[in-house]
Amino acid sequence: MKEILSEVQTWLEQEEPIAVAVVVHAQRPTPRPVGAWMAVTASGKMAGSVSGGCVEGVVFQEAQEVLQTNAPKQVTFRVVDEEGWEVGLACGGEMSVYIESLTAMHRALLDALARGETVAWVAHLSGEGHLLAWPDGRQKGRADLAPALEGAFPGPLAERRSTPVGECFVQVCAPPPTLTIVGAVHLGQILAR
Repeated sequence: MKEILSEVQTWLEQEEPIAVAVVVHAQRPTPRPVGAWMAVTASGKMAGSVSGGCVEGVVFQEAQEVLQTNAPKQVTFRVVDEEGWEVGLACGGEMSVYIESLTAMHRALLDALARGETVAWVAHLSGEGHLLAWPDGRQKGRADLAPALEGAFPGPLAERRSTPVGECFVQVCAPPPTLTIVGAVHLGQILAR
């Protein structure tokens, strides 16, 4: 989600309806890892990538449908036949992408990321809600999704998990680590650029 943060915030300021898509399952080889995000507006703008171009067109169309119906969906892509004429992954892997309309919980996630906080995102893959959680124990959203967080911190993590209430996608986002360079020797000068 961090990679699309600035574009999505701009679209929110413009009051654009937005759908978000995230890779929730991948069997290698796939062009993008689990946790890769893409956002699509009703007016046709796009940010991020779920496959590096292999299936973005289909995800874009599915996102437009999600924006019209407000019904989330999960779409699976794979090589469909030996000749690969249909939309699929040319690399031979398989991936599932979860697509939903951007909600108030997504906005809370975006706000936490903009503040540089470490935060865990849990999405119930039937479309029945979300949970945000912080390492200090604070939570917002569906508390019954908390079992999906077991062992998730300190992160980073992005994976699909089974819980007593169903399948969930869990992603822990953390700010980038700080690199401290001590000394002004040639190597330190190059690293500091």
